[in-house]
Amino acid sequence: MKRGYRFVACALILALMLPRAAFAQSAEGFGQNVRVKLSIGDRTSFKFTPVGEFTLLEDSGVKVGTEELTVKAVGGRVSIEFANKTVTAPSLTLKSAHYGERTDYIRLRNSEHGTCTYLGDITFDVVEGSLRAINTLPMEQYLYGVVPNEMSNSFPIDALKAQAVCARSFAAVLRPTQTVAQGSLSNSRSTSSARGNCPNPRRTPCANGALTATS
Repeated sequence: MKRGYRFVACALILALMLPRAAFAQSAEGFGQNVRVKLSIGDRTSFKFTPVGEFTLLEDSGVKVGTEELTVKAVGGRVSIEFANKTVTAPSLTLKSAHYGERTDYIRLRNSEHGTCTYLGDITFDVVEGSLRAINTLPMEQYLYGVVPNEMSNSFPIDALKAQAVCARSFAAVLRPTQTVAQGSLSNSRSTSSARGNCPNPRRTPCANGALTATS
């Protein structure tokens, strides 16, 4: 029990240490998008699977489907072979048909944590010869990949709520400083969204409840 109180205290101290601007921006930032650079390693080709309904931003005539796809770096451009055609462009974005809901997600192999699932949209481009993947999704969905992976579901609910507030404020501070080219928050071992952001009500009911209670 004492351990739980220590985590509550630490989380509250962290919240107070964040710039006041974070809380001033929070009311505007919580309903906006977060861009996350996914950890895929230095690769020129890898496979991913769209689950649900997606469209290709650069070509509305493409049938994305739900089969496993391969994205490749071709020079400084990105190429994906779909069922009905191959599309090559400086960047390619798969857009969720039900953005903000939980029906559409991308499954891919994270270089740090194996196979993970990501809600929202995903953009592929090439940086210094290697592929880059940027996940764009609503703030609240992003947090489903943060709080449950930063604190155990067994911690007291107040500690989880405090962590949820800290995570929102941290993302709200970083989000406005990023450009589309930079992506946004890094999805590495040092950040907690690395294991994906599809919520798991059975595995983390308390953490998910804390997010709902503080939204």
